[in-house]
Amino acid sequence: MQFASGAVPSQRLLLPIPLELDPIAAALLIDRTRFLAGHGFEIGEFGRNFFRIESLPTWMEPADAESFVRDVLGALRDGRLPESNLALAREELARISTAKAIRLPAAPSEAALRALIVELFATRTPLTSPSGRPTFIELNHGELARRFQK
Repeated sequence: MQFASGAVPSQRLLLPIPLELDPIAAALLIDRTRFLAGHGFEIGEFGRNFFRIESLPTWMEPADAESFVRDVLGALRDGRLPESNLALAREELARISTAKAIRLPAAPSEAALRALIVELFATRTPLTSPSGRPTFIELNHGELARRFQK
């Protein structure tokens, strides 16, 4: 929703994140700085092919910023963020964002997993993700034995 309006709230970083790019990626970044600024990123030049990520969207963790910017630059390089179609560019940016934002903790506790399941089944469509993929599969004892050949 925020991407569609082009007004994403951002947070200024206490310590900017350094970013070194190849010349092509640097040129792409310089060319699309204004687009990224409208989506919560403030990235300033800090020398030839060197940049500093100074602000991030409020939903993003600083540890994910560099890889996200590199993914966005890859999408720019592949032509998936076209300047001529702002709606399509924002949709692709949102897709990259959701791929980065949805993660489980490294080792969730049993209580956290149970709470996640309760939340899942409280939704309108618990069987599929927002992108239409199945959220779970059910395997009976016979199927497990067949798959593990026991």
